Amino acid sequence: MAARCVFAIFVYLAIGCRAAQAGDAKKARQHFEQGTTLYDLQRYEEAAREYELAFAEKNDPALLFNIGQAYRFAGNHAKAIGAFKSFLRRLPNSDNRGEVEARINEMQRILDEQKHSQEKPPGGIAPIEKPVEKPGSSEPSPAVTPTPAPTPAPTPVVVETSPPRPSRALRYGGIATLAVGVVALAAGAGLYAAAVSAHDEINNPAPGYVFNPDTESRMKTFEGAGIALLAIGGVATVTGATLTALGFKKASSTHAFVAPLRDGAFTSVSVEF
Repeated sequence: MAARCVFAIFVYLAIGCRAAQAGDAKKARQHFEQGTTLYDLQRYEEAAREYELAFAEKNDPALLFNIGQAYRFAGNHAKAIGAFKSFLRRLPNSDNRGEVEARINEMQRILDEQKHSQEKPPGGIAPIEKPVEKPGSSEPSPAVTPTPAPTPAPTPVVVETSPPRPSRALRYGGIATLAVGVVALAAGAGLYAAAVSAHDEINNPAPGYVFNPDTESRMKTFEGAGIALLAIGGVATVTGATLTALGFKKASSTHAFVAPLRDGAFTSVSVEF
């Protein structure tokens, strides 16, 4: 009875943990999809906030890249730099590290230029631009202010779905743990059956039975060991079955966030739910 109670407790705990994880992944996916919709509508600031909510539900470093891209296109370079730096800190070996670092340096240069342009000269007197003289003319021509080149509109994000990839490590680890659990359950059941047999031998003796103290000692030893093995086997079986199921389970979807980092170059970071 004790072994059955222990086994049931671990089953409930495993089911509860899986349900909580599934709920978090569902919320994260909802925020991710909402953020992508807002991104397509070029509402980048709102998209970034949705990606932040997705990251709060599912702590996936790849989402930090999405947050940085959305804030970059929204013109919020400070937050974009922070998100990109967090992305590189969490994924230092990312394939697109060089491209992300280039974007960080580019946005930092823009922030420095904006800060420099906002600084006023001493006394608040604006500098006077010298007129440009035309060749062969005694009259100076007005100063020409260069017109900044228009910033190209960002390419909308593309969300793709790739085939599911089962986790080999989880699968093999789960099978091994499940095998250990089955062996422990079998051994525990055998020892417990031996204890029950010894108990019947003592309490329902056959005609001519001579009491042997070793039988009672063996009964107690087998009973304790059998219950312990049943408990261990139950835990290992539940754990192994859960790991095996997760290993064979196909991911619901793998989203590839594709966005431009430089002219003609694209990068992708996968986010799994």
